[in-house]
Amino acid sequence: MRRGLALGLAAAALLGARALEAQIDPATADRFAKMALDCVDREYPNKPEQVLDGPSDVKAPRAFHPAFYGCYD
Repeated sequence: MRRGLALGLAAAALLGARALEAQIDPATADRFAKMALDCVDREYPNKPEQVLDGPSDVKAPRAFHPAFYGCYD
């Protein structure tokens, strides 16, 4: 499911970027798409930046950011 969503989003981004088509060659577009897909199922490494009020607030990155937990940027 997540990989399908990521593929759909990557395809939409590439199709929506028709104006940039002359500026982005296929190899570069492929590299960016692969970078985005590489983080779809990867939870770690991760740098949490949540404010925790107590031990019950400690959760895995996927619980805090279900759509973007693998994007370490």
